[in-house]
Amino acid sequence: MSEKFQEMFEEETKEQIEKMNENLLSLEKDPTDVELIEEIYRASHTLKGMAGTMGYEDIQKISHRMEELFENLKSEGKKVDDRLFELLFDCVDTIEILSTGEEKECQYLIDELDNTISDKDVDKESEKVKKRSEETDLIKKNEIPEKIEEILERLSEEELTLAMIKVSEDEKLPALRGVELRKKIDFDYVIFYPDPEDVDSDHDEFFIVTNEKLNKDELDRTTGLSIDIRRGKGKKLLEEEKGTKKKDNKKRKISTSDKLKIDLEDIEHVMNLISELVISKGSLEDLSNSLDSDRLSSVTNRIDRISSELRESVLDLKMTEVRNVFRRFPRMVRDLAKEKDKKINFEMEGEDIELDRTILERITDPLVHLLRNAVDHGVETIEERKEKGKTPEGKIKLSARQQEENVVIEVSDDGRGLDKNKIKEKAIERGLIDEDAAKKITEEDLYMFVFNSYFSTKDEVTEVSGRGVGMEVVKETMDSLGGEVSIKSEKGEGTTVRLTLPPSVAIVQAFLVRIGEGTYAISLEDIVETAQIKKEDIEKIKGKDFISLRDNYIPLIYLKEKFEGIPSDSIKKEKEKLTVSIVSKEGETAGFVIDEIITEKEIVIKPLPKNLQNMGGFMGATILGDGTIAMILDTLHWIETTS
Repeated sequence: MSEKFQEMFEEETKEQIEKMNENLLSLEKDPTDVELIEEIYRASHTLKGMAGTMGYEDIQKISHRMEELFENLKSEGKKVDDRLFELLFDCVDTIEILSTGEEKECQYLIDELDNTISDKDVDKESEKVKKRSEETDLIKKNEIPEKIEEILERLSEEELTLAMIKVSEDEKLPALRGVELRKKIDFDYVIFYPDPEDVDSDHDEFFIVTNEKLNKDELDRTTGLSIDIRRGKGKKLLEEEKGTKKKDNKKRKISTSDKLKIDLEDIEHVMNLISELVISKGSLEDLSNSLDSDRLSSVTNRIDRISSELRESVLDLKMTEVRNVFRRFPRMVRDLAKEKDKKINFEMEGEDIELDRTILERITDPLVHLLRNAVDHGVETIEERKEKGKTPEGKIKLSARQQEENVVIEVSDDGRGLDKNKIKEKAIERGLIDEDAAKKITEEDLYMFVFNSYFSTKDEVTEVSGRGVGMEVVKETMDSLGGEVSIKSEKGEGTTVRLTLPPSVAIVQAFLVRIGEGTYAISLEDIVETAQIKKEDIEKIKGKDFISLRDNYIPLIYLKEKFEGIPSDSIKKEKEKLTVSIVSKEGETAGFVIDEIITEKEIVIKPLPKNLQNMGGFMGATILGDGTIAMILDTLHWIETTS
């Protein structure tokens, strides 16, 4: 089987498994929903057909039994009980493992399903299979492709058999059935058209021309195929076909889809090339400025426009809805809740929000850790909730929303909440903070300790979560993506962990600024405005410098003082006016005092080396047109550490 169809099978199997999980979870809440039973039946049928074609016999056996079972439920109006739900979820998990090529014992599942299905129901299904495969007047009702007409005309005096096979519309990948059919043919044929490996995966009609006499039993008669056969000389078959289509002179051609599947790796490669193009464009801009050439400047501007449009187009290809990751979590939360003997109502919101596929894949593990923590440590046991006057059923919510240019994902629960005193004790015990600092620390900063390696206030380690290892992964991932993580919690009320993510990575618009001897970059998204401030407009409030801007007091941050140790009083004496960039991030505002704005340009964000990632203050670095490196400021870090 070709690599193309193997990839299709893996993708489609994954989709059908997710669909089964979603529908089984919904059916568990409402066992009488006939539409859900029909959906699971169809997914089982699709899996059975694909697995049979690709040679996955165990998957075919399991999905075939599941199909029969749900056919039984449809016809008799029976409900699925708890025992059967566990069996079905076990079947879905086993299919998922087997689809990856791993081995897993599954005969016990087949036996269990067989015991659930009566002999009578199996007989009824067999009759149904025969009925589905009955022949129809396909050749009479359908247009014959131009290629087949050419063959019949060329072999007009020969005795030929013309067969048409149509795959049922229930089949998810009908072209795969064409591959299977061709593989099973044990006679010589003139043509099998079209080649099922050359057409789009949803092509569902195939033609065979052969000199052999055929009956329908010599072709594949499995569920989902309709077959029509005609025998005669080529010219007679051609005349019969044309005689039924006199009013329509159009010749039919096999068309392929205009959709193209693109691997994420290929998109990433294009993005890397665009990044290099942006860096080279910066060099060209520098050259244009130094030569003062209008013609070169015009070419540079055109390259700038084209590279920007190219970047936006490729970024659009990388965007995908968060539901593609979210949809795997309801089943996980359900299983964990049963394991911990807890009742949990799991809700999801904002599944249509789009995010860069690379980022979405990277945050999957952090979301797993956060949800496992919410189930294991967050939501209380049924008895504990009753004692506190809460409903027996806990609530966990996974949500996504757009916030300006960023995407915010939150995991919240209505459980125990974090214990501030325990966190302080543990932080002091581990030497992360002294007792004096512990008295002054803000709640938000205190909760950030839970992201430290092996920091946990739990006395026991569970199989689900424990010892704070997972929370460290959350923080490391967010730092590497240039995102932010924060926690809000109330003891006895619950906890919310917020992940703030950039919609995409790699390239942003930025101001290049000079601070002392260095060149730095500030994302344009963070800058509200830039102003020239007179020294007399600066006011001292509790020993700190502020400026009044449209009735708001804004603190000043002297970056040269931070980077080069030059006192703010000396900086103020250097010039009559200070250049201040007003920066706003997550509701926090400050004025960054810089020496000058050099230019505005697109920059490529490069991650910092591991040994520099923990120093704070910078979200990455960029390579300028002349080959020098400029650090990209993490504006929120400087606002928070200064205030």
